[in-house]
Amino acid sequence: PIYETLNCEGKHSNIYLKAKSNNNKLIMDLLNTWRKNHPLAVEPLYYLSCNYLRDKQWDSFLNYSMLYLHQEKKRSKSFYLTHYYRAMVFCYIKKDIKSAVQSLLLCIADKPTNAEYWCLLGDAYYSLQKYTIAKEFYENGIILGSRRLKEDDYPLEISKYKDYPHK
Repeated sequence: PIYETLNCEGKHSNIYLKAKSNNNKLIMDLLNTWRKNHPLAVEPLYYLSCNYLRDKQWDSFLNYSMLYLHQEKKRSKSFYLTHYYRAMVFCYIKKDIKSAVQSLLLCIADKPTNAEYWCLLGDAYYSLQKYTIAKEFYENGIILGSRRLKEDDYPLEISKYKDYPHK
């Protein structure tokens, strides 16, 4: 079984790909078959969780992403981004700030110059009405985000590096 993935070593290009799929049921059926045929593989769990996230099936996303995280042995980009996406769901959808912060701390430890993480941490504390602490996290996003390397190949939300934290 194969699923698209980008493992790049080398120079970055300014080419971006976007795809729209209308075969969600087919994709999910194929992923479930892959999982059934290869029960020890972590990849189908990762892709299932991503598809549930895309479809806004929050509980299924949280369940499959946790299965993936428990079985994944490598601290890869997918591992950290899964924690980030879980933190977003916990913060914005489930209003479970403690779980959001726990997931985010792993991300920040890995990539402290990613302003996206600091802004989400600021949002979490803002929702708790801890405005002074939230402001400090937004400021961290601006300061540390300005030090993010151009070669960093994690996703980038440009507004999180100035406009969003200032707002």
